[in-house]
Amino acid sequence: MPQPTHPKAPRPQPPLAPPPTPLLDRLPAYAELHCRSNFSFLTGPDAAVRHLLAQLGVIREFEGATIKHTLATVLINEQGRIAYRVDGSSWLVDDFVRHLKKE
Repeated sequence: MPQPTHPKAPRPQPPLAPPPTPLLDRLPAYAELHCRSNFSFLTGPDAAVRHLLAQLGVIREFEGATIKHTLATVLINEQGRIAYRVDGSSWLVDDFVRHLKKE
């Protein structure tokens, strides 16, 4: 027959779940599965990422664990300024090459 437990005795706790893997630790595996070799991920402190996205005019929103964002391809000159920018993914390499030659 089991012994009665004292009402103030601590109850056994279920084992703790492992902490979630930080997003930055998961990015390389995600990139390998879903992206071509010419993609890079922007990472860093949230405030710095938000500041850069604002400067580039890129809008992001969170939908659960997914980050949705607009797309812009940007050519930055030697002074760190935007020399040429195209929104979306429909652009021609020749357009960027022409702007490279202007700089």
